[in-house]
This record gives sequence, structure tokens and C-alpha cells, in this order.
Amino acid sequence: ATGPPLKSFLFDVEGTDAGSQAFFAVYADQVIRALDHVAMTFSGLRLHNRVALVMPDQSFRDGLRPVLEAALESRCGRRLRLVGAELASADLGPAAAEGDAGDRGGDSDEDACDAEVGEVGDDRDWIVFDTIHQLDGLERLVVVGVGLDSVITGEAASAAADAAPGVATLETRSMLYRAVTRAHLMVVVVNEFLRGGWLEFLGSVRLRRDEAFDSDAALRRSEVQAVEGVVKTEISKRIAVAAAARGVALGPAALSALVVAVAGEQERGQAAD
Repeated sequence: ATGPPLKSFLFDVEGTDAGSQAFFAVYADQVIRALDHVAMTFSGLRLHNRVALVMPDQSFRDGLRPVLEAALESRCGRRLRLVGAELASADLGPAAAEGDAGDRGGDSDEDACDAEVGEVGDDRDWIVFDTIHQLDGLERLVVVGVGLDSVITGEAASAAADAAPGVATLETRSMLYRAVTRAHLMVVVVNEFLRGGWLEFLGSVRLRRDEAFDSDAALRRSEVQAVEGVVKTEISKRIAVAAAARGVALGPAALSALVVAVAGEQERGQAAD
């Protein structure tokens, strides 16, 4: 079945330093706009544990969380609580919450995002708030991908990436693909506009009119490419660690060549040392 089209909130962050409070304040404002869009699209639907905000890594998540929580608190009528994927997955409904809320509140592995969540009488809607890696294997009705794009072309990509540019491209594609496949009804993208980013590239993609679109074939290609991206990223990390342990400096071109060679060996069923 065909659902609502992907909705994007792309914006400029000029004048702010990446990772600063001002930087995350811009993101927080756009995330709230995205949540408002979801609420208006599905008016009358309670958002409790049905919406996931997914981020690229723990550093981004921890930087955005306090700023977004403060912004949500300041908005009149906004009754939302950010929770981690692990706690959200353990939610068994209102009846279960009354019976074991005290036990959950004392779990030693809860992070600050989850503190005091699940108390009896707390009727705020839970919004899953975690990294894309924590959402692997999980699904929600609506997924909002926050900050998942990165520069994949040009000199900026080469300078920013420790690995080969091609591997970084596959990792970005993998994160966006995984965010899309976590959603049942709607996907929303919230991201600063990046010159040379993957989202900029997708904005220029058009379907060919000289042949019919084969959705099954396209889906198979996407799945294969996403898996290849994850595998090559992991291979790149392991090669870089092994090289560093031996005091060997690998440039981007050498690392890229090694990744391709090792991936080829694995595809042929041969173990690579």
C-alpha cells in the first residue's frame, strides 16, 4: 500500500558551531515542527510510543536531548516525554505500568533520557528518542530521522572522513535506509542542508520515463546495497584498527582498495587475514 510521501525539514545552521547549544536549538525547533506535522496528519491519534526520533550517534543524541526537552516543556499543551528504545520496547501498556513502574524506575541501566519515566499518574506520551543503531530490529508507526545526512562528495567529504569517501557514502545511505524501513505509516527527515550531502543528491533524482518502474527489482537493489554499506563500513573500521595497531598509516585510497578486496574475498567465501 502507498502511504504519505516522505516529508523533509531542511534548514540552514549558518552562524552556529556544530555540536553547540545554538546548533542543537535550531534542530530542536525543527524537530518540534516535524512532530506538529505528524500530529496534524494523524489528528486524533495518540502519539504514545508510536513515534521514533532517530539520530546518527550517541553524541548527537546526548547533545540534542536537553535542548529538545526544554523546548518541549516550554510549548503550551505539549505533553511528551523522550524515552530510550530499550525502555519503550519494554512498555506493556497502562495496566502493566501500574504494577511494575517502581521496578522500572530503579533500573541501573536507565540513562538520563529515561529517568522518572513510567511513574504511575504520568500520562505524557512517550516519544522514542535514540540512535539509529538502537532502533535496528524495531519499528514504529512514524519515524523521524534527525541529522542522518552527511557530506558524501567533494573536498569536504575527503577531509572529514577517516575512511574512504565511498565507505562514508554507504554508511550515510545505510542510516537513511534503515530509518525509512523502521516506519509503518510515515517517514520525516529533519536535517541541516548540506552541500554535497546525500539528501541534496536525492533531490535531483528523477524516475526514467522510457521504461516502467519495477518496484520489486528496486527494493531488492536497495536491500542489497544497504547490506553492502553496513558490511563495508565494518570492514573499514577493522582494517583501520589493525593498521593503527601495527603502526601503518593508510591513506583514503589505500583503505578503499583494501575494503573492496576484503569484501570480494568474503563474497567468494574466502577468509581474509
